[in-house]
Amino acid sequence: MFRYIRDKINAEGGKEMTVVTEKDPVQVAKTLSRADVWIIPQPKEATIGKETFDLTNCSGIHIGGAISPKGAEVLADFPTLLEERSGVALETQLDSPDEGCIVFGVFPDGIPGDEFKDVSTEDLEALGEEGYVLHIGKNHITAAARETTGLYYAARTLAQIATDRSELPCLKIRDWPSLRHRGFLQDVSRGQIPTMNTFKRLVRVLAEAKYNMLELYIEHVFKWSSHPDISPPEGISPQEGRELFDYGARHRIDVHPLLQTCGHSYHILENPAYEHLRVRYNTKKPGATTFDIRKPETIEFMTDLVQDLVKTFPGKFLGIDFTEIDIEGFTERQVSENHGISLGTVKSRKNIGLRE
Repeated sequence: MFRYIRDKINAEGGKEMTVVTEKDPVQVAKTLSRADVWIIPQPKEATIGKETFDLTNCSGIHIGGAISPKGAEVLADFPTLLEERSGVALETQLDSPDEGCIVFGVFPDGIPGDEFKDVSTEDLEALGEEGYVLHIGKNHITAAARETTGLYYAARTLAQIATDRSELPCLKIRDWPSLRHRGFLQDVSRGQIPTMNTFKRLVRVLAEAKYNMLELYIEHVFKWSSHPDISPPEGISPQEGRELFDYGARHRIDVHPLLQTCGHSYHILENPAYEHLRVRYNTKKPGATTFDIRKPETIEFMTDLVQDLVKTFPGKFLGIDFTEIDIEGFTERQVSENHGISLGTVKSRKNIGLRE
């Protein structure tokens, strides 16, 4: 059973106001909708007050707590984003916060600073690296997290609340992700390849929804320096790939490739320079789409592709796809088992997409 915490507090003017902290997802949704607040994704906990905060009277944005200059970069685009959403232009203040400020802070030890009177140690407990607490009061706004990623998400939530309005409802939100990896797969190998501007817009949209991974499915559309004759002219260059990786990192998104390493390889294997790497030579059969991974020269070729990709996308992940291969081709054209992977291994991984 979900717990509801109902406390009575005295509002200014001596009037009593009921504060309800909702934890049931259905009740959280109802509570936020009543306040005309729409947040993606829906936060875990929400408390709604009866008054509002006027952004037009806000004195500025302050960054406090144990946050380094590099860590503060997660909020670099927040003033622009807030102005785009609400029409209110605010500057980041480096001095002590005044009443009427928006104050962001990071507290790795879970103990909020003196300027964060609306945030308690209980609020910061169990938030993890990506959780946050956001409090919109009548006179000021405070956002706190244990790590800078959580602060980034708090800023995105605040911008969503401020969309198309400057009068913000008083509320308190606690949120943290249910899943460690929240990813989106973009197939760039079939049809048009997005422009860099489109890629960056996709990153911003995913960041708004608090995704943290963007995976690019690649068969042949990367301009490998080791094999420049593979990619079409519109393929992704190493320079473009690194630019997208860096842009994603600024928005807390790991951009990495998902490389097809066995099947789905028609575009490469139809090239006369690589047709000897096929399972079958007859292009009318499905073997034209499958690499013969039992051959040492195929392994060397794949190693070249992987090395080029990891230089361009130096993150934590590299996706490896090993699906829909021509298993009959492996049995038809015999190769010694000491050449690469044994046939038994190939069979066992026929329809498994490896993502590690």
